[in-house]
Amino acid sequence: MYDQHRQDKLEKLELLKVYFALIRSVLEYCCPMWHNALPVKLSYSIERVQKRALRIMFPARHYQEALATPGCVSLHTRRMELCSKLFTKINKPEFRLRHLVPPTRSQAHGRSLRNKDRPSLISCKTERFKRIFFPAMCLYAHGI
Repeated sequence: MYDQHRQDKLEKLELLKVYFALIRSVLEYCCPMWHNALPVKLSYSIERVQKRALRIMFPARHYQEALATPGCVSLHTRRMELCSKLFTKINKPEFRLRHLVPPTRSQAHGRSLRNKDRPSLISCKTERFKRIFFPAMCLYAHGI
């Protein structure tokens, strides 16, 4: 009985690795570029794919319980983490695309400000433009 439980657990972890490699990688392809502009309805549709996969692997668990499995978070949270990591990487001085990131507030104003290390906000005339990567990440850095 114990060996069967151990074998089931091993198979579920192997299935989880396959899901991460084959399915989640497709769901997250280029997500930093489209995540912020994604409509809520489509975000839920993408999340449903993960819910279904976890329901297959862990049929007795609720979605939130299955997410407690090591290495597993909601796709929305993961997309935000990937966006934040990319923005941090681009913001480093040695990165070639650094010129696309707006200057920090202290660089832009030359004054000592409380939020001196945060990037300046990009003025956006439309809501659609506000949701593309760089303006959205500047807003995210400011906690807006």
